[in-house]
Amino acid sequence: MIFIWSTNDLWGSKLIRWGLDEPSSHFALGFFEDSEHATVIESRIKIGVQICSLENFSDRNRLVHILQASSTTEQDKALYEEVMGELSGRDYDHSAIFYWVLIGMLRKATGYRVTNHNPLNNPQAMYCVEVLQSLYYYLASLGIHQDDYSMTSPHEAYLLLKDTGAFRELL
Repeated sequence: MIFIWSTNDLWGSKLIRWGLDEPSSHFALGFFEDSEHATVIESRIKIGVQICSLENFSDRNRLVHILQASSTTEQDKALYEEVMGELSGRDYDHSAIFYWVLIGMLRKATGYRVTNHNPLNNPQAMYCVEVLQSLYYYLASLGIHQDDYSMTSPHEAYLLLKDTGAFRELL
């Protein structure tokens, strides 16, 4: 399994990077089908949760960071089924992102993080970093005990995972 941070030249991506002063604007998960092919699960504004090939994802985005978990292909398949069972068909969480942007602007203006919880978070929808919520038990087994990713930026998620030492940095 790989954890992917990316960006692109769309206005939303530019706004996120500017507002947060961070190098990435998006997060996605990749699961290996075999040694050469990976399926990516991402959450996109117009579509919600979407599945695509790693090649398709890479064509639309500039990859900023990739962390690889030390999981086997069999473990990847089991985690993929678990994650897809939880995420399949979910819409993009527009109300939560609206709140996130307002708090982000306040953070940009003051330099202070106001909250770690998003009261407009819709449990039936999600945006990119909230995909991590579906891996709660897996991440807890690595010592990450965060149960709310609703106000976590893509780069904060990267630092959280990287600092565990449980992942190999590919990019």
